[in-house]
Amino acid sequence: MYFIIIYHLSYAGIFVKLCMFLKEAGHKERAVAAFQALIELNVFCPERLKSADRTDKIIILESFWDSGVPRFGEEGAKGWSFWMDNKDLLPSESERSWKGKTSTKDCEV
Repeated sequence: MYFIIIYHLSYAGIFVKLCMFLKEAGHKERAVAAFQALIELNVFCPERLKSADRTDKIIILESFWDSGVPRFGEEGAKGWSFWMDNKDLLPSESERSWKGKTSTKDCEV
């Protein structure tokens, strides 16, 4: 049991060191995104995917990630599980980008 705990802690330590390296190399956003993805994958995994293979979870997480909805730590974030249960009801990325724009002169062309 002790070995298993140390084994998992060593992975966590390597991950943290990798993120620190990314930040120090000028890739702060990538380091933050790595933490966000890890948290979404392990904390907000949809219930129906709990028993799925990790590779399958990552493939499905990618569609959440690319959807443009707020992720863990961002304002309005509700998590990957919420997104999976409600993705047909949520506005698309293009609809969200238009939200709050009042005239055509404010919009990018």
